Amino acid sequence: MCNRKDREVFIVENDGKIALFAPMWGLVMEIDFDEKLEVEKLLSKPDFSFEMLFKVFPEIDPDQLTNPVVEEPVVEFIDDFRPTSAALFTTSNCGLRCGYCYSSAGTNVVNMDISLAQATVDFIISNARAMKRDECSLDFLGGGEPTHNWKVFQFALDYFQTKARSLNINPKVTISTNGMLPETRANWLASHLSIVQVSIDGTADIQNAQRPTLSGGKSYDTVKRTIGILLSKKVEVVLHSVITELGMTRIPEIVSSLCENFSGIKTIHLEPAFSCGRGLLTGQKFPSAHTFVGGFIEAEGITRLHNVELFYSGAGPNITRLHLGFCGAVIPNFVVSPAGLVTACIEVSESSHSQADRFIYGRFNRNNHRFDFDYDRILTLRESRSRIQVDSNCSECFARFYCAGDCLAKHQPVEGVEIDSLNPRCVLNRELLRHYIFQRLT
Repeated sequence: MCNRKDREVFIVENDGKIALFAPMWGLVMEIDFDEKLEVEKLLSKPDFSFEMLFKVFPEIDPDQLTNPVVEEPVVEFIDDFRPTSAALFTTSNCGLRCGYCYSSAGTNVVNMDISLAQATVDFIISNARAMKRDECSLDFLGGGEPTHNWKVFQFALDYFQTKARSLNINPKVTISTNGMLPETRANWLASHLSIVQVSIDGTADIQNAQRPTLSGGKSYDTVKRTIGILLSKKVEVVLHSVITELGMTRIPEIVSSLCENFSGIKTIHLEPAFSCGRGLLTGQKFPSAHTFVGGFIEAEGITRLHNVELFYSGAGPNITRLHLGFCGAVIPNFVVSPAGLVTACIEVSESSHSQADRFIYGRFNRNNHRFDFDYDRILTLRESRSRIQVDSNCSECFARFYCAGDCLAKHQPVEGVEIDSLNPRCVLNRELLRHYIFQRLT
């Protein structure tokens, strides 16, 4: 009986070419049609082992095969929950009304108070000290714009950095912002942070259409100014762009615009829109997966000319690096909402969400100023790491060690809509990986 690693052998085809792909063995090689038939015969045998391929392909040198780097979410606190990193949602409010927003930011406004922010920082720093860590991290994310609750945001950042440094712990801070900042606040960010992710959807017309202000006004110029300030202060800026039907055929143009207008950026992160949150009300649809892939591949040529990394979460060019978890939801992430709920997923931060029972696993207890956790729910989240081994849509997929089953929230019923095996993100992930496999052979 063969082991699971032996079975991780795939035949991948693209434009008339055929590749033998064994990610667990670090093997990628081009084969012909007759060799494909031989491999298929071998794979059909119940007692198949990887060594059987050596007879068909004597050119394979076992000593040259490599063990890939396997990235697995690390769970170190088995009997307890002691995270040393946190993500704060300082508010659910936002000055923009993006049509695809996963959280419908600005609809039901809740602001975090200073006591909750302080308790979160105290908790992760206490854990870092107890575990003798020399580093801990705080991320500012949002079901809203983190800087919209400026007083609490500023307090939390200052308090975290000051307290951690006083204990000889290195404080790592990141923020994802919509960039709608007055110049004074943009400069303040630049003086306190070394890396900032800014959301901007490309050209001015697309940005203004997809990310209008509350009153329906334009946002591009303000965001452009903020990015310029950050870059002028030598802040590492990651640009995050959402691709909708409006921009799906314009991906190379979008990427070219970002590279040319923001010289000095290191990374552009593209993601296709997904029907959730406000997107359900606006009729937001997932753009064509095949069109996205074609545009993404063309845009890679543009970013290479500008020495910029083009990133998408479900696949990447480094096919020697395997993943057993899509994100930290399976650790789980320690994300604190403005109301004091603790969630593993940034897209599920309200108790009214259809997946709240799956991802929300704790809350802040204001009576004792401690966090209470549901350990059974934490265990269930951790067990989600095995999904790519048992899920019928993943277990035989050649891309499963790269997307790692993809986003847990997007592969479950969303607002009552069941996502089937034809999930467009699966198509996108497979087609991009197919491209990277054959890119390796050229």
